[in-house]
Amino acid sequence: MTRTDSRPRFSSQSASFSRTWVSGTYLIFAVVATVMFAWVDECLGQTVGYVGGRPDWRSRRWSVGAYLGGSRGGANSDLEMALISSGWDEPRPDPVTGLVSEHPRSSHGGASPMIALRYRFTLLLAGELLFSNVETGRTTGYQFPTTLQLRHSVLSFAPLASVQLAILHLGAGPALHVVRAGYGSEGYDESHLKLGVLGDLGIAFPQDYVVFLDVRAQYRVVGKAEIGPISGAGGGSGAFPAAQIDFNHLYLSAGLAVRF
Repeated sequence: MTRTDSRPRFSSQSASFSRTWVSGTYLIFAVVATVMFAWVDECLGQTVGYVGGRPDWRSRRWSVGAYLGGSRGGANSDLEMALISSGWDEPRPDPVTGLVSEHPRSSHGGASPMIALRYRFTLLLAGELLFSNVETGRTTGYQFPTTLQLRHSVLSFAPLASVQLAILHLGAGPALHVVRAGYGSEGYDESHLKLGVLGDLGIAFPQDYVVFLDVRAQYRVVGKAEIGPISGAGGGSGAFPAAQIDFNHLYLSAGLAVRF
């Protein structure tokens, strides 16, 4: 399989840029408001820590956590539409059982890892660095006699500003995403660098132990990336034209973290 050199563009790129710009504006406003609120809290409550004789939060400002999770949403639906429009939607009979499999069809990615490093500036305000490699899924099409499977994932790096309210934490920040797509037997055949936004909501408990459980839900605004065109798709004579694919997705994870 080889990629052709034609790279058609669509007006949806400008719309995607506008949505990302609006999200970034709201994000800046939220971060500024959070910093001001945390500064007031710090000025008014210099001696406030944990209650009931538990350790003061200042004794362990850092924490690091390792997570596993899965994604929902993402590129599958757009890839299915692209496969249908290019003729990769033929049913495939099983040569043994005779049962027919409809195409295109999609599946979510497997367990995907994330690492998070957090520093607590005040009782309420924290900063965090996240790195993750999320398998967003795979989509399969069939065009007699060839099967085409498109695998996709998103690498993300994001600095977050976060508000801590007891066991609840809420954060957001800009994110650098690397969208990867593969249509060979292994590895990835193309990648695209995207600037987006990441929103995070989590519950970390117990709040006064060195080791704790952290459960998180994150929405990653990645935007659209062009996948293809592919000539000789699936190792046969078929072709898959270039298509603009939306890689926004939800990432749900749980992990163990350590305060130090």
